[in-house]
Amino acid sequence: MRKIIWSKLRLSSGKKGRQEDMSSHKRNPSVAEEYNEAFRTKSYTELFNKVQNQLEKTCPDKGHSFSSSSPPTPVMPSHLSKYILDPPQETVSSILDRSGPHHFLFNYFDTSQEAGKVCEFVLANVHQVGLNYRTIKKITNLTEQYPDPTRWNHNQYDALYKNLASFATHNNPFSSIPGRFVQIHDTHVQLLQQLTVKYRKTKRRMKLTKYIKRGLSTFLMVGSSAAAVILLVLTAHSMVGMVAAPGLIVCLGFLMMKRKLKGQKRKYKRMGLEVQLDVAARGVYTLINDFDTMGQLVKGLYNEMEHKKFVAGTVVKRGRNGMLQEVVRDFKTHESVFLEQVEELKNHIYLCFLNINRARRLLVQEIV
Repeated sequence: MRKIIWSKLRLSSGKKGRQEDMSSHKRNPSVAEEYNEAFRTKSYTELFNKVQNQLEKTCPDKGHSFSSSSPPTPVMPSHLSKYILDPPQETVSSILDRSGPHHFLFNYFDTSQEAGKVCEFVLANVHQVGLNYRTIKKITNLTEQYPDPTRWNHNQYDALYKNLASFATHNNPFSSIPGRFVQIHDTHVQLLQQLTVKYRKTKRRMKLTKYIKRGLSTFLMVGSSAAAVILLVLTAHSMVGMVAAPGLIVCLGFLMMKRKLKGQKRKYKRMGLEVQLDVAARGVYTLINDFDTMGQLVKGLYNEMEHKKFVAGTVVKRGRNGMLQEVVRDFKTHESVFLEQVEELKNHIYLCFLNINRARRLLVQEIV
C-alpha cells in the first residue's frame, strides 16, 4: 500500500508531463541566439538596471526575511511599469493631443500601457515565488548540511516537516495570472484586427487616389492643350487675345500648381497614417507573441508549484520519515531546473518591456 501511495507522490512520476510543459516553450537554436543577443544589448541592460534600482529603494529590513541568515529581499514597488514605460504615458498623451492622430493609435498606446501593467503583475508574482521558495531552500540547505538522512535527529525532522507544511499552505502566485493573459490576449487580437483593417483601407484609398490623379492629369493635359489652341486662335484674330493670352496661361498654371500641392499634402498625410498603422500593428503582433510565450512559461511553473505543494502537504499529512526523505531528495534534484524556469520567465518579462518601449518610441517618431 505504501509503495502505491509513494508511486503517486514521487516527483519523478510527473517528470514526463513537466518535460512536455518545458518542451512546449523550448526555443530552437536560432531563436535562442536571438534571445541571447537581446540580453546583451544596451537597452536590455538599462532596463534591467532600472528595475533593480526600484527594487533597492524598497528593500525591507532583515527582520522580514524567512531566515535571519538570508539577505533582505526587496519588495516589488507599486506602479513599477510607470517608471519603466518609455515614452511615459503623460508624454504620449501630450503628443497625441497636439497631433490628433487616428483613434486606433490612441487605443494602441492605452493597450501597450496595460500590457506594461500586466508585465509588472507577472513580475510581482515571480518575486512572490522566490519568497515562497525560500522555505524549500531552507529544506535543501539543511540536507546539504546533513546529507545522510539516517543520521537526522528529531529536531531536524521536525524542522523539515514544519517547512514543508509552511510551503504547502502558500497560495500559488501564478494562479491569478492566466485570467489576465486571456483578457489582454483578446484585447490585442481585437486591436490588431482593427489596425489591419484600417491599414488596408488606407492603402486601397491611396491606390484609388493614385489612379484618379492619373486620370485628372490626363484630363488637365488635354484641357491645357485645348486652351492653348484657343489662345492661339484668339491671338491670331485679335489684339485682345494677344493681351489676354499671357494672363490666362499664368492663371491656368497657378491653378494646376495649387491643385498639385494640395494633392501632395493629402498624399503625405495618408502615407504617414499608413506607416503609423503599420508600426502599431507590428507592435501589437509582437506583444501577442510575447504574451503567448509568457503564458506557456507561467503554465509550466504553475503546474510545478501545484505539484510541489500537493506532495509537501501529503507528506506532512502522512508523517512518514521515509517518504519525507524521498521528497526532500527529489526537491533537491529538481531545484536547479525549477529556478532556471523562473529566471527564464523573468528575463522574458524584461524582453516584453523592451519590445513595448521600442514600439512606442517608433510610433511616436512617426507621429511627430
